[in-house]
Amino acid sequence: MPFKPNDSRINRKGRPKESKFDTKELKGLFHEILDQNIQYILANLDQLTLRDRVNLMKIITPYILPRLNLIKEETEKFEQPLF
Repeated sequence: MPFKPNDSRINRKGRPKESKFDTKELKGLFHEILDQNIQYILANLDQLTLRDRVNLMKIITPYILPRLNLIKEETEKFEQPLF
């Protein structure tokens, strides 16, 4: 066992709340950077190869568009009998 009872290395207070980075804040900062550099990106897009364009879109898209969660739909719905 790595820790023994009453070990001084155990963090009993836990991680402070301010240490957790806010994802919304990160996406907002990335969106601002993209807005500031969109003209430069569009001007130099013609110089990129098709592979580089696809990779650029793969990198940028998750920061701009929201993620779609998988939604399970019931394909068959059974009707209750009237009687």
